[in-house]
Amino acid sequence: MVDHFESPKRTIQRAKHHIDDLERHVIAFTASNTWTHVVDLDADGFHHLHKIRWSRSLPDDLPSILFDAVNNLRSALDQCGYACAMAAKNKSTKHIKFPFAKDETHFLRALPGCCKDLPAEIIALFRSYNAYKGGNDVLWALNELCNTKKHFSLVPMTAGRAILRIIPTAEHPLASKARPTAEHLAKGVSPAGFYGLVGGNVSPRDPRWDASRNELLLLRTDPKKHVNHDANVSPTVSIEGIDFLRHKPAVGVLKQMLNAVAAVGEATESECRRLGLI
Repeated sequence: MVDHFESPKRTIQRAKHHIDDLERHVIAFTASNTWTHVVDLDADGFHHLHKIRWSRSLPDDLPSILFDAVNNLRSALDQCGYACAMAAKNKSTKHIKFPFAKDETHFLRALPGCCKDLPAEIIALFRSYNAYKGGNDVLWALNELCNTKKHFSLVPMTAGRAILRIIPTAEHPLASKARPTAEHLAKGVSPAGFYGLVGGNVSPRDPRWDASRNELLLLRTDPKKHVNHDANVSPTVSIEGIDFLRHKPAVGVLKQMLNAVAAVGEATESECRRLGLI
């Protein structure tokens, strides 16, 4: 008996192979790499730039592994459409693509044309996945990774976030005017609060990666404030180029895409069985 869905199943398994390969590389990178906290002078000659600098860069072949994984997943979706067309014994296989679009308006506009050679029930099933930005962002991002003209890079980012502790120094101009009394301290007023200075822990929300120097810029500070850092930095690997993917672990995102595509394949095959096509 012919298994019309053998091709997408094999392609999904191949994508899983590449994702597993990428994960092995990422684990090796994060386990063996070392980092240091460095402070450079800003271009303005005044502010301090606090950075995390890694001892080595990512392996050169990681973007190629990423490319293979996402293209296998994207191909598997179209192969599901082809499997349906073959099962339905369609004469035309020109318009059997899995639908994607940049937003809902374009998605609804493109849907009738891109898969009109498929049974109405399969078109409705494909429609239900809302593969556009703001609908199903995981599937949308998968398509963007495959179709964009931009160069996507894999970069180490911070997992669990880097924690920097700011301690105002006694040399600050405000510190020479007064000192907190015992009464202030008893009321829980910190020296930093008494002087009107900013202190405490800081977790940068949008660290910036410099691939040329293997550095992650965490914070830009006034040199009058002393900054300590806690050793709470563990690198992971993220995909640069699509806002939805920024700062998210690449392996985790790829596994989400794998699960999403596998779910489409299983649902499509099940619907073909229900329709009596296979």
